[in-house]
Amino acid sequence: SVAIVEGQADQLAGFSSRGPNVTVADIMMPTVTAPGVGIYAAYSDQQYGQDVSGPAPSDYDFLQGTSMSSPHVAGAGALLKSVHPTWTADNIRSALMMTANRSVLKEDGTTDATIFDMGAGRIQVDVAAKAGLVMNETAANYQAANPALDGDPKTLNIPSMGNTQCSLECSWTRTLTATRNSDWTITTTSNNPNFEFTVSPTSFSVTEGDTQVIEVTATATNASTGEQAVGWVTLTSNDSDVPNKTLPVFVTVFTSNLPEMIALDANRDAGSVLLQGIEGIEITNFDSQTSGLQKATSTVIQLLQDSDNSSPFDDTTDGVSQLNINLTEDSPLLWADLIDTVAQDMDLFVGRDNNNNGIAEQDELLCASTSFNADEECLIRDVTAGTYWVLVQNWTSSAPGATDDVTLRTAFVPTTDDGNFTVSGPASVASSTPFDVRLNWDDDMTEGDVFLGAVDLFTDTAPETALSLGKAIIMLTRGADDVAISISDENPASGDTISITTEVIPNISTESIDYQIDLTVPEGLTIDTGTIVTSDGSITTSSDVAGGVQLSWTPTRAANDSSNQLLTLSFEANVEETATGQSLTVILESDVSTPNAVAESSDYVVLVQSGLNINGPAEPLSVDEDTTLTGVVLTYTDSDTVANTVTVTAEQGTIANIVDSGSDITFDVTPNADFFGSLDVVATVTDSVNTADSTSVNFSITVNGVNDAPTAAPTATGTSTVTLTANAEDIDGDTLTYNWVQTGGPGVTIINATSAVATVNNANASSGT
Repeated sequence: SVAIVEGQADQLAGFSSRGPNVTVADIMMPTVTAPGVGIYAAYSDQQYGQDVSGPAPSDYDFLQGTSMSSPHVAGAGALLKSVHPTWTADNIRSALMMTANRSVLKEDGTTDATIFDMGAGRIQVDVAAKAGLVMNETAANYQAANPALDGDPKTLNIPSMGNTQCSLECSWTRTLTATRNSDWTITTTSNNPNFEFTVSPTSFSVTEGDTQVIEVTATATNASTGEQAVGWVTLTSNDSDVPNKTLPVFVTVFTSNLPEMIALDANRDAGSVLLQGIEGIEITNFDSQTSGLQKATSTVIQLLQDSDNSSPFDDTTDGVSQLNINLTEDSPLLWADLIDTVAQDMDLFVGRDNNNNGIAEQDELLCASTSFNADEECLIRDVTAGTYWVLVQNWTSSAPGATDDVTLRTAFVPTTDDGNFTVSGPASVASSTPFDVRLNWDDDMTEGDVFLGAVDLFTDTAPETALSLGKAIIMLTRGADDVAISISDENPASGDTISITTEVIPNISTESIDYQIDLTVPEGLTIDTGTIVTSDGSITTSSDVAGGVQLSWTPTRAANDSSNQLLTLSFEANVEETATGQSLTVILESDVSTPNAVAESSDYVVLVQSGLNINGPAEPLSVDEDTTLTGVVLTYTDSDTVANTVTVTAEQGTIANIVDSGSDITFDVTPNADFFGSLDVVATVTDSVNTADSTSVNFSITVNGVNDAPTAAPTATGTSTVTLTANAEDIDGDTLTYNWVQTGGPGVTIINATSAVATVNNANASSGT
């Protein structure tokens, strides 16, 4: 028996080819669908190992795939050609597409298929044969429409219409050819309430061989960039014998080319970036709405390696750490990343706690970042309010048994304006005219900080007429300062020469930057003017600045500089004797021509050594073994009045009662028990402010050996024969002599009485002790 399951007749296979068209986005793909599952078809049995030349059961088989649906379409075309010998290939295709059955389901058997699943629908060759209207196109027009040759495929007269960059309103023209006399009415539908499809004319009458031009228009009312819609144009004949015709239409709104995400590298706390070449629909009164910038939260986590790293969900306390984030409002972006770890491999997972049980579960997972190292990041778009969990897994630790630190950074785009981010643009712009937008920021930042925000651009300030030009997510990362100083020695001694270099990093922005850099060198450092060298810009010197000499430098960094070359101003400075023990501050002030930027100032401290010098004991020191040497005195000099820290250590003894008078150090030394010989002492004086300013002295104390008495712990063992053992030792290592003497009891004879081990035989003793 054969079972026929009618419900599966128009159900797409999971392997069916799908759209959209990735090569020419405005042309619909696929165009139609046709039977391709369980097709009983001719099958080649002439394969290796099956050398059968005559008929065999394997000549036919049940097959599936595009190789089955394609012959159905080709066969349908051949049938139509036999019925209508004058029809062109375009006539045949248009008849099949415009009469296709749209009642096609996805592979789940319940969801309606989209045009990117089924095209115009499943072909119906019997219906197509009665098509009252067909379409045609010329080879020359196909060649002219080639996008590789700057052609426009939207102009082709084909039975579908598409525009993936529709600037709020777009239209298509189609020419229909009548195969018989008929009157027609045209209606449209849309699957998106923000889009309306209209057609002109809405009705017409034709006789066989006539052509009729129709214009289809898509209009977006409240749609934003990236929003999509699918519509259908339906032509209905007054002749019941003529089937209806349908043409699919698909659009994606394009109001501007504003990027969906903009990454900014900020090298100053306040500044701006010019976003150039924005193009879109007409702007009558530019307006913007910003949210953020919100600073990311950094959390330091310590983790052992996960003992079973095949899954982070098996035990979230074993090599895994969980952090929860509560979003009270929807957000366009939730972000997390990992930095600052020596672990070989860390992984990152983010999900939404849908059941609100506080437990991270695999079926809630939204993002898994699992590279072969610890450089992980998750960006999740358009998240709804709720609780989200973040899991960090130590997949491979830095060493067996090691506990590794890692910094987890998390942030989301807020809905409120934090007051640290603004946007400016031209008051009005004609449609399709490029314009620039300036993004401005101002906040207290530290290198490595990450901020998230967003900006919406609008065509007008009046809500009732304003149209959206799009939303851009902003991710701003605070990089290193664009101007900085390096000093060859930050802890020199008086009389030393140090090198000071001011550096300006490359400018990767789209605007050149003029710098005004003022460097104040304090008294105590004398600039060697003959060593001043700069790679760009002019330098002026002013010596009447309070507290020192000021160098003014005015370099310029060109836009879009990818050279990675620093601009530098360098010179040498001599450390004066008068600066001994002082803290000298070099002040760097810089201002730039970038709009919204403000002047910044940084201090760089040079701590000049104070001339600390410590002396050893005035004369050799000695002490007897097991005796404390008291009142050891060391002298030192210090040119400043800053208090010092004194430490004294002895490897073979202990130090006590340290007293620092400011020029003398006194302390007591006790050698370790029974130690004699050379006892080594180290005394160190360190400036309590400038810890790099330190001096030490090493000296030895002679510990005289004292002849200690030997010790003994005699024992007696045995019954018939008693063994006497002295168990004696001498701490000084002297040779010992022995003499065993009976002090009481019945008289006995001691054998080997002058040895470490002696014996007493029972035969020489009577009973008793």
